[in-house]
Amino acid sequence: MNCTYCGQPAGFLRREHRACRERHQESLTAVPDAVRDAAVAGRAWRDVRGAVDERAGSGFIDRGRLPELVMDGVEQAVAHALDDDILNEEEEQRISGFLRSLEQAESGLTLPQDRFRETTDRLVKATVVRLVLNGKNPASRQRLVGASAFNFMKSETPVWYFTDVDYFVVHKQSHFSGRSAGVGFRVARGVYLRTGGFKGQRYTTEETKHADTGTLCVTTKHVYFAGGANRFRVRHDRIVTYTPMADGFSLTRDRANARPEMFRTGDGWFAYNIVTNARNVED
Repeated sequence: MNCTYCGQPAGFLRREHRACRERHQESLTAVPDAVRDAAVAGRAWRDVRGAVDERAGSGFIDRGRLPELVMDGVEQAVAHALDDDILNEEEEQRISGFLRSLEQAESGLTLPQDRFRETTDRLVKATVVRLVLNGKNPASRQRLVGASAFNFMKSETPVWYFTDVDYFVVHKQSHFSGRSAGVGFRVARGVYLRTGGFKGQRYTTEETKHADTGTLCVTTKHVYFAGGANRFRVRHDRIVTYTPMADGFSLTRDRANARPEMFRTGDGWFAYNIVTNARNVED
C-alpha cells in the first residue's frame, strides 16, 4: 500500500510512513504559529506567505485546508493580544493590518467568511472596550442602528447599540400546598360532612421568562430598551448592580422588591464592559 501522505510504498498493510505522519502533524501546528507570529509582529501576508507555503508543502498539507489553518493563526494572534483582556492601540493596528492584507485579491486565499467576520468583530469589540475604558466615545465605530426608537435627553450621548436583544424578567409565583384533616360522617345517601380543617402552607417560587426582543442602547446617562411590548429607560445611577453573564448581563434597579432583569446580547464580556463604563464616557 502507498503512504497517505507522500504517495510512496508504505509496506505490507501499512497506509503511512511514521515520519510522514509526524511531519504532517508538525506542520498543522507550524503553519498557524507562523501566521500568528506575523500578525502579532505587524507584518503582511506577503511577508509570510512563502514560508507558509513551504511548510505546508513539506508537511503534506492539502492546499484546500490552508485557509482554515491561516484563520487558526489569526485567531491565535487575537487571543494573544487579548490575553490581558485589553487590546492596546499598537496591537490593534498590527493585527488589523494583517487582516487587511489577507483580504486583498493577491493573497490567493479564499478565507472562511464566517470565521473572518467573527475575528474582525472580536477585534472591533476589543477596540471599543478600550476606548470606553479610556473615557472616549466609540459610537463612530458603529452604524447607529435603531436610533429613531429612542428619544434621548440633550445631556446624554449614545455609546453603543445592541440589536436583537432578548429581554428576560423574573416573575414571583405563590403556591399553596396542604391536605384536609378530620373524620367524615355520612348524613344522607351520597352526602358526607367532614369535621376538622385544612392544613397547608404557602410557598413562593421564581421563574425567569422571556418578555420581549428588541434594541438595547447604552448612553452616557441611561440604558434604553425598545421591544414589541416593552419600552423603557433606566438611569445608570438608579441601578444597584450589574451582573455579567456568558451571553449578556443583568441589572437590578434601585426600587422596592426589585428583581434582576436580564439582557441576552450574545457577548457578555463586551456588553458588561460597555454598560458598566458608559457613564464615564465624555459627552
